[in-house]
Amino acid sequence: MTIAMTFVNNAAAWWGNGHMLVARVAYDKIMAVNPALMDKANTILAGISQFTTLESKYPFVECATFADEIKNEGFDDQSHWHFVDNPFYDQGFTANIAPNEYNVTWAIGEMINALKGVKSSALKSGAVNPIFGESFDLRLLIHYIGDIHQPLHAVSRYIPSQPAGDQGGNKFYLTMNQGINELHALWDSVLYQMGNDLSLPLSDDDWEALGMNSTRITADNPESSFTDISKSYTEWNAEALALAESFVYVNIQPNTIPSDDYLAQGVALAEKQIAKAGYRLANQLISMWGKSTEEVIEDQIEDSGLFLN
Repeated sequence: MTIAMTFVNNAAAWWGNGHMLVARVAYDKIMAVNPALMDKANTILAGISQFTTLESKYPFVECATFADEIKNEGFDDQSHWHFVDNPFYDQGFTANIAPNEYNVTWAIGEMINALKGVKSSALKSGAVNPIFGESFDLRLLIHYIGDIHQPLHAVSRYIPSQPAGDQGGNKFYLTMNQGINELHALWDSVLYQMGNDLSLPLSDDDWEALGMNSTRITADNPESSFTDISKSYTEWNAEALALAESFVYVNIQPNTIPSDDYLAQGVALAEKQIAKAGYRLANQLISMWGKSTEEVIEDQIEDSGLFLN
C-alpha cells in the first residue's frame, strides 16, 4: 500500500505544517536533552516505513500527518479519535449533551499504554481496537497530541440555530478568503499563516525552514513560560475547550472575514499551542523511554569501551 498525500481535510487539526511543527518542537527538545531517545523513536517508526512514500530522512517529523493520510486511504475507523466534542452552549441554548466517548483523550491514553506495553482497556461493542503495533501507535500519538492542542478539536458549539452543534467550527461559516470559508479551517491554517503544506518527504531546505520556525516559536514561547506544562493528558482537552470559549468564538462573526486584531491574537495563541504540544510530546516520550543524564553518560562510557573503577 502506498499512502497518497492528501492534506487539505477540514477534519484535520492543524494542517500538515502545523502538525509537523509540533513534531519539530518535540524533536528539537529531545535532541537537546537525549538524542538516543530519538534514535529509539526512529527505530520504532521504521517498522512500517515501507508502507509510506512520505517519510525519508526526517521520519519523526514527516510522520506527523500519518493519522490524517490513512483516513483517506480507507482507514477512517479512527476518524473520531482526533477530537472530543465537549459541548459549548452559547446564545442561551441549553441541553445535556455528552461528548463522544472514544475521543482524542481516550486515544492518547490508548497509544501511551500501547507504547508502554500496557494491555488495552476493555472495549465496548462497536469500538475499534487501537493496537496495531508500536510503529503505528507512535505515529498516531504524535498526531493526536497535536490534535488536542487545536482548540476547535475540543468543542462543538450549540446555539438555537444549530441545535446539533457546529462540529468544532466546521459549520461556523466565514466569508471565503485564501480558500478558507469556515472557522475550523481558519485555525487549522494557523489563521491563514500555514495554508500551503510542505511537500513530503521533506527536502533539506524545507527541514531547515521548519527548524527556523520551531526556533522562533519556542523562543517566543519557552517551556519555562508554561506553568501548566506538566498537566496530565486527561486535562488537555479542558484547556483547549477553555480557549475556544474564551477566545476562538469571541469577537468573530459568521459570514465575515476576521478582523486584523483577531488574526494577530489568534496567530499568537495558535503558535503558543503548537509550542506547548511539542513540549508535551517530547516530555511524554522522555517519561516513557528516557534515561537520566547519569544513565546516558554511563551508556556512552560503556559504548566507548572505557570503564571507571
